[in-house]
Amino acid sequence: MADRNSKKSATPKNPPPTYIEMICNAIGALKERNGCSHYAIGKYIKAKYNIVTTMNINLKMALKQGVESGILIQPKGTHLFKLNQAEAQAEEEGKKKAAGAKEKKRAKKAVRKAAKKAVRKATKEAIKKAAKEAAMKAAKEAQKPATNDTCRPFGSMGNQSQSDLLRQLGNNIYRTVTVGLSPVLQKGRLEKAMQYYSEALECSASPRESAAANKNLAMVSWKLATLESNRTAQHVLVLHFYKEALKSFSKAWKCGQVAKNGHLWSDNVVQKMHQCLQESLDLVTNQPDMWDEKNKLMIMACQLVPTGSSKAEVSILYVEFLLSKAINLLQNGVFSKSKSILYDCHQPLEEARRCGRSDRVMSEVRVLHEDVVMQTSVVEARQALRTADDLKQNILMSEENLSIDMVWEVLDWYKKAILLTREKDVELEAIAMSRMGVIYDSILKLRFKARPYFKGAITLAHSLHPRVLTNEEWYQVCAQTLESYQIETVAEETRAWMKEREETLKKLEPQIKKFKYIDDNYECLKYIYKNHPPKKEEHKLPDDLPEPSKIKDSQVKKCLQKAILHYHPDHNSKEKFGKEWHVLCEEIIKVFTHKYNCMKGV
Repeated sequence: MADRNSKKSATPKNPPPTYIEMICNAIGALKERNGCSHYAIGKYIKAKYNIVTTMNINLKMALKQGVESGILIQPKGTHLFKLNQAEAQAEEEGKKKAAGAKEKKRAKKAVRKAAKKAVRKATKEAIKKAAKEAAMKAAKEAQKPATNDTCRPFGSMGNQSQSDLLRQLGNNIYRTVTVGLSPVLQKGRLEKAMQYYSEALECSASPRESAAANKNLAMVSWKLATLESNRTAQHVLVLHFYKEALKSFSKAWKCGQVAKNGHLWSDNVVQKMHQCLQESLDLVTNQPDMWDEKNKLMIMACQLVPTGSSKAEVSILYVEFLLSKAINLLQNGVFSKSKSILYDCHQPLEEARRCGRSDRVMSEVRVLHEDVVMQTSVVEARQALRTADDLKQNILMSEENLSIDMVWEVLDWYKKAILLTREKDVELEAIAMSRMGVIYDSILKLRFKARPYFKGAITLAHSLHPRVLTNEEWYQVCAQTLESYQIETVAEETRAWMKEREETLKKLEPQIKKFKYIDDNYECLKYIYKNHPPKKEEHKLPDDLPEPSKIKDSQVKKCLQKAILHYHPDHNSKEKFGKEWHVLCEEIIKVFTHKYNCMKGV
């Protein structure tokens, strides 16, 4: 009994104030116009009442109970708390009206005291209930094997740290976000859960706690990004959430490696990171005006992806993205930007080659490297072609006196384009060759040099079959120019041959006169076959022909037909039998043809 009396006497007469009383005192003492944050309230309570253990959790529960009971006011969209001014004003007016009524005053005090007791009781019950639920859940999860959803220590979960408790609060709110809720409510709850996770990360005392908090932050940021992408068109905000999710996944993986959480947990983080990255890439890919954002996102992903194999995969995706953008710019004629992007492909290619281990990854890297080299050559060739075209236009339009040096510079640019596109872009090589031919033909007047370039361009165009390039302007220029060359060549050759033929005819004129004026057809045949026999031995008159007086016209006609074939100039070419014999055959054919037509009555 003495012990009990001593304990009762040891207890103070005035019990310590409740948390709601300390909160009201803190708000009244701080006198902030817009309200006080829970950090400022907690700091005041720590300084005045010297309370540290589990203060944050109890303080938050008391703040929540104070708002629900109406004692405190929390402006919407803020984390500030104020005393209920309406209740304070009513209290002051009641004091003024009942200044002389002590009974009313006592009644108000009794009501206030009862309210304080109710708040104190509700706060204690809420704290006990939350602690009991957390303990029961911890006991259940301690009996289960470690899962991938949360980062748990490998041992007893009886004593949870402050970071784990905050994550528990965040998880409870996170699980209430379902599809049936309105987007506004979903966003509010996710932001509240994110606030708990951020506080858990701030007060984490081990790599395990940091890994778990970072993973929770990544998941809630990912869910916010998905929610915002479905309800708004603010793609910049959505992309911000995706980036925050990727950063948190990367930090979670690194902390998990330090904490040795195991391969299952780490692989799960990497897998979710890849899924998040793919969703973010799909978002920016469907938006044509977000190329810069996608480029920054891919650079950040290459830096954040943890493992070597995943880094190689992301680097390959980045190179494919840059290559497609460069080709698009090339088609639109933006050569300098396209070339700059192609140069940027080499760094992620080397990163993929360094981190890649499988044959498939190395094969993709080789193919992409060949594509980048080829497209770079094509871009440089098109750039050289445009430079040459501009210089040529300046020469033709602005120069009164032709500058040969400028002409040779233009030719050098065209040659560069030909060398860069050889065996890479056949059509572009053909275009450059046709332009060189135009320079040699129309400006330098060197047709013997222009002809090979025109022929080469036509040949390359035909090699692209089944593609048809005959309607292209450069092809038509090549074809028309070569046709004009051919006509001129034939005319020159004809004039030269006619001149040589006249000289040869003068030499052969005495021989031609001897058979030209023989009236008898059969005698003419015999004379020509005897004095100018065909070059081939089998070409001769039949041996069984009768005497001239007995021969029939039909027989002579057949002999003339054979003679025309034997002496035809096509069978007696000048290259094979000489010019004199060719000219002589032409004259003999004229005589035989005339006699044959006369016998036919033509």
